[in-house]
Amino acid sequence: MTADIVAPDEGFMALLTRCLPSRARRAGLEPEDTLEALGADSLAIVELIVVLETEYDVVFTDDLLIPETFESVRSLADAVARLREPADGSLPSSS
Repeated sequence: MTADIVAPDEGFMALLTRCLPSRARRAGLEPEDTLEALGADSLAIVELIVVLETEYDVVFTDDLLIPETFESVRSLADAVARLREPADGSLPSSS
C-alpha cells in the first residue's frame, strides 16, 4: 500500500453502509473502523469487492487481494482510489 491517505467520500461511505452487515448500519462508519469489527466476514468481503468493482468500474488486482486492503474503511478507500488512477499518473477526466 502507498503512504497516501485518502479520506473516504460520502458516496463511498454510503455504499459500504449498504453492503456491510447491520452492525455497520447501527454503529455508523468511521474511516478508522476495521471491517472485521463492523461484522464483515469473508463472504461479505467478496460481495463488497463485486459491488465496488461494479460501482467504480475497477478490477481488484492480485496485489490488492491481501488482508491489509480490507483491514479498515480507510485502507479500502485508498485501494479503490489507487485503482481509479489512470495508469500514466495523469488526473482522471471529469467528464
